[in-house]
Amino acid sequence: MKKVIAIALALILICAAAYAAIDLSGMSFDELLELRKQVDAALWASDGWTEAKVPAGKYLVGDDIPAGRWMITSATKYAVFVGIILPDGNYDDSYSLSAGEYLNITAAAGQTLEFSEPVIFTPYTSAALGFK
Repeated sequence: MKKVIAIALALILICAAAYAAIDLSGMSFDELLELRKQVDAALWASDGWTEAKVPAGKYLVGDDIPAGRWMITSATKYAVFVGIILPDGNYDDSYSLSAGEYLNITAAAGQTLEFSEPVIFTPYTSAALGFK
């Protein structure tokens, strides 16, 4: 009986190790980018993270940053320009965010978010309700 259990455990460990090693070498560049988008979306949707540092730049909501309600704070000691750009290219709104301040936004798919300095994204948490 001990031999059967030992063999079963060995097979489980071998299968688990084989499953964990994923060979990506046969995938094209476009397939790898699509896989990365899927992994990024799954990470953003999980409860395993509390914040994400986003470098200065422009980001398409629904592609680079998931749509949803977010709290944004400066990741530096400098003031941050935050621009929300509509799909037609016009600014919907813009903010100057000083260090230590935060901004709650609802980012819709198709908008572009622009940051002059790095920012930290956290899921919006209602102080009154206590959930994201």
